Amino acid sequence: MALDVARKVLKRGLPGDTLLNVNVPNAAREEINGVRVTRMGKRVYGDMIVEKRDPRGGSITGSAATT
Repeated sequence: MALDVARKVLKRGLPGDTLLNVNVPNAAREEINGVRVTRMGKRVYGDMIVEKRDPRGGSITGSAATT
């Protein structure tokens, strides 16, 4: 299944700034009822670092998404 999708993408291409993520269930091909295409969110990370506290009072740091 994933190989079929990869071949189609190689033949047709992808839009710029696109990441392809293919998830295939652990099932026989005959048990797979089709393909569902969905869009993931797009984020742009800046240089700002955000520090927060978890429920136990520990520090959580990471980059902040700007969009």
